[in-house]
Amino acid sequence: MGYANHGDPDYNSKTALGCERDGEPVFILRAKDRYAPEVVRYWAENVGDGPMAEQASRIADEMEAWGREHGTKEPD
Repeated sequence: MGYANHGDPDYNSKTALGCERDGEPVFILRAKDRYAPEVVRYWAENVGDGPMAEQASRIADEMEAWGREHGTKEPD
């Protein structure tokens, strides 16, 4: 599974909706959310070319594969 590496181990330890770092809101999408791959792909397409867009596209693919194997659901 791919994860963003922001160069800061504390950044990656925030794993829940609404967790904040230095007051900055964060929104996490999980693979079991049926809309997550589409949203991540949309973000990747709009951020342009580069490593972050490529990584986001790979993560969207991984989310989609995970969802096929484990199932997805409407967000709670």
